[in-house]
Amino acid sequence: MGVAHAVTLTVTTAGDSGPGSLRAALAAVLDGDTITFSPGLNGTPIVLTSGEIDTAKSYTIAGNGANQTIIDGNHANRVLAVVAGTVTISGVTVRNGSVALVGVNVSSAGGLLVEGGASLTVRNSTITGNAVKASASGASALGAGLTALSGGQLTIVGSTVSGNTASQTVPGAKAAGGGIHADSHTSLTLVDSTVSGNTSTQEGGGISAIAATSVTVTSTTVAGNSAPVGSGIFGAATLQDTIVANTPATNCSVTVRSQGHNLDSGTGCGFTGAGDLRTTDPRLGPLQGNGGTTLTQALQAGSPAVGAGGACPAADGGTDQRGVRRKTPCDIGAFETSLSLTPSPAPARASSSAATTAPNPAATSTSTRPATSAAPATSTPGVSGGASPGTSTSAAIPSPTSAPVLPGTEGGGSGPPQRRGPCPGCPPNRSLVVSSVEDVRQVSTSGTVLLTNVLLAAGLLVLIPFPSELFDSTLKAHPDEVRRWFRFIPLRRGRRRVSAWIGSRWVAFPLFTLAAAALYSLLDPGFGLTSPSLALYLGLVVALVVVTLGFNLPGLLHLRFVQREMPRLRVLSWTLPIAAACVLVSRVADVHPGYVYGLLAGYTFEGEYSKRAEGRAAAISTAVLFALSIVAWLAWTPVKAAAEQPGAGFGVLVLDAMLAMIFVVGLETMAFGLVPLRFLDGEKIAAWSRLVWAILFAAGVFGLLHVLLNPRSGYLATARGGVVTLILLFAAFGTASFAMWAYFRFRRST
Repeated sequence: MGVAHAVTLTVTTAGDSGPGSLRAALAAVLDGDTITFSPGLNGTPIVLTSGEIDTAKSYTIAGNGANQTIIDGNHANRVLAVVAGTVTISGVTVRNGSVALVGVNVSSAGGLLVEGGASLTVRNSTITGNAVKASASGASALGAGLTALSGGQLTIVGSTVSGNTASQTVPGAKAAGGGIHADSHTSLTLVDSTVSGNTSTQEGGGISAIAATSVTVTSTTVAGNSAPVGSGIFGAATLQDTIVANTPATNCSVTVRSQGHNLDSGTGCGFTGAGDLRTTDPRLGPLQGNGGTTLTQALQAGSPAVGAGGACPAADGGTDQRGVRRKTPCDIGAFETSLSLTPSPAPARASSSAATTAPNPAATSTSTRPATSAAPATSTPGVSGGASPGTSTSAAIPSPTSAPVLPGTEGGGSGPPQRRGPCPGCPPNRSLVVSSVEDVRQVSTSGTVLLTNVLLAAGLLVLIPFPSELFDSTLKAHPDEVRRWFRFIPLRRGRRRVSAWIGSRWVAFPLFTLAAAALYSLLDPGFGLTSPSLALYLGLVVALVVVTLGFNLPGLLHLRFVQREMPRLRVLSWTLPIAAACVLVSRVADVHPGYVYGLLAGYTFEGEYSKRAEGRAAAISTAVLFALSIVAWLAWTPVKAAAEQPGAGFGVLVLDAMLAMIFVVGLETMAFGLVPLRFLDGEKIAAWSRLVWAILFAAGVFGLLHVLLNPRSGYLATARGGVVTLILLFAAFGTASFAMWAYFRFRRST
């Protein structure tokens, strides 16, 4: 009998049961299968009305994002129990699960339960608004959000556990682990995650670990949780690069093991490791959408956690909870500031009032509407009560009795929905295209990465000339026939029409820039009638002008000086279809944000010169463009820091987009414009000096590979990876060149 192949099961209805439901998919799932969700369900909760779902298989649940795929326990039952197998859940919100027992028993995991030696991994998800309650003497309410029992292994990565409640209502009952609970003989691993606003009426507001085999917490923020004992962490645990800021007097129930660079807003955790900070306010913002699909607590200006971490082990690919790449040294906690903040000269010490009891989280609220009064806001000890400009915040945590508002959705809480960022890892006030570019201090300095990209650039340097020469020679030998292949495109007629419509070349110049910038703005999937989109568009307008002139003007001035003849400005009417093709190729190849070839998106200058003069002029222009791109990149770093701040002015956002896009457009123009084809400047430079061409082309390709296509950078991200996509594009060019040559070479012999 053959072995069955893994399949993908798609949930197509939000109904509790029946064909296409989540319950039906989990009933039918086999080992190795994956469960996905139809995009039509985005934002629509899947409400379980007929009880929890138990599974004993090894499978994957892949949601469309925590702000899109929502599984709701209907305040009546646990959501999901994993009793055997290995399960991975990603990109979902699990909310409103509830377990309440009146007998002598264990009431555990309103949201997710793993037990019996099974393994559960939760990634990029939100666990919120779940509850467990013990209402009889001898009963236990454990781990409202997530629980590992009886040998279960629980791993949480890049996720938010918030607003969950474990409670007991009678003497003799027990409550532990408002957010997460790990019982004896279990393991818990928590990486790049936020545990915030959870409550236990007895022990472990955020996390409880009772005789667990292993509890490891890395690069995580445990803040704003509440419990009489161990408001943050109850029980033994090992922490690294982690913030614990709850009720300072009871942050931890016992001295935890520190592997360094942790921050305690009180003294209860007993941190004594290298780089540890005690009685220190981390200056956290409220739990809100700061980019990505889960809520986080951003580090505010002057936070002592900024740059105070260690190497931040790449347990989650070297990124923070939102997907933002970590720098070295990293920031402590789940949120990386991307250099937008700097540490204060001396860590702020907690005041004597900081040890007071935290206000009841159930009475707090957060509003994204502009403040209408100057009434002072309440604050949670260890958590900054200050809000970003344009917001009013009465506390840094949401109500534990209701799910916080999910970015981009209407469900899960009261109040207006928060606007989510345009991409995982980018702030909500900046576009995907701009946010995904690395500044100079974020670029990898790893020797392995540098060597890899040098070798890749060298490989392309060696391989590209052959298909280029093959293409050029074939085109030169058969120009009329190749031109007939494209006779359906009325190029000359189009140029005449453009000239008639526009008239002056100097009128065409700005019009083509505006049109090309509009096309390239569509590389941002979130482009629309928003301030970040308008800032991106205006930045692209300036960048296209600067790059076009920078790539041409220096060499043309050289020609004017040498040959005493000023070239003419020529508007290329076919460049707009080229810009559209860049957007189309980026979308088809699943490249985000995509390719920008600024040189073709507008204008060039023309004149009749010798190949030597043209090659030298093109080399001068290319070198100036490269220098201009690097200068813009260096100047962009402080502007980027200002643009990332909440409430950044529109002018700052435009400058942010302009400098970033000058760098991106310049770098991509160099890499693609120097391919040695007869209609590109690369051929002119190669005809004059192969060595100069090789140096300039290698510099452009290396910059593209190392800064923009580095897998950790977030720019040109694809399902296959940016580097692989670039190689595939060049391979497609080589294949097309060979196919055209073979057509003319062998067609008469068949």
